[in-house]
Amino acid sequence: MSDTTHSDEDELETVLEIENLSKSYTNSDGSVEEVLEDIDLTIQQGDFVCLLGQSGCGKSTLLKCVAGLTSPDTGTIKVDRDSIGYVFQEDRLLDWLTVEENIRLVLESKGVPESERQERIERYLDLVGLSDTAEMYPMQLSGGMKQRVSIVRALAIEPDILLLDEPFSALDEITARNLRERFLEMIWELNQTVLFVTHNASEAAFLSTDIVILDSTAPSYLSKEMTNPLDYPRDIDSEAILDLQKEIVSYI
Repeated sequence: MSDTTHSDEDELETVLEIENLSKSYTNSDGSVEEVLEDIDLTIQQGDFVCLLGQSGCGKSTLLKCVAGLTSPDTGTIKVDRDSIGYVFQEDRLLDWLTVEENIRLVLESKGVPESERQERIERYLDLVGLSDTAEMYPMQLSGGMKQRVSIVRALAIEPDILLLDEPFSALDEITARNLRERFLEMIWELNQTVLFVTHNASEAAFLSTDIVILDSTAPSYLSKEMTNPLDYPRDIDSEAILDLQKEIVSYI
């Protein structure tokens, strides 16, 4: 989507392409609710795209269409669904499995060779600073730690694209702030492609390479696409982040 990539090699590699996507739902009374209309979006390797819009405008629906959790009515989505990592707003960890077992289960389901599983578990837990939690159960972890494990679970399959649906919104602001900073460092190190749903303009200004805004009028369409002009690394408290946040809000 943007020219802000980590290397020239990656610049032309398209990871996700959406063309003319529309989506509606049929309500219990038989009426049809149109949600999305004529969505076009292209994301390249290394892009960090934040998708914003008012509540109910279809952000999560679009993410679910990309992941194959729901089907669009019309249009096409070109993406390797075997190489998608998905992080929900809630952690969705299995309480009866340890941290390591939660991650291993996903690696097994994705067909990651057994010889690689332990190394990946250790590497990605270390990357988020949770190496000492492998044998712990989710109930023993804080909310922020559980969400970090859910991110590791998605990253450990080494996906072409990582989809996140407001992953920090249920956390207190101090925890969310720290997690955003750690998450961005990790994504940058991995050169990971990201599509990130958020309602937080400051979060989008701090994290993204690109910002996409859905119009609030149903059915929603992409009303604004913009490249984040700020260079990495970024100071979340800077005047530049605040100014960009205000600009983003003006488009929502």
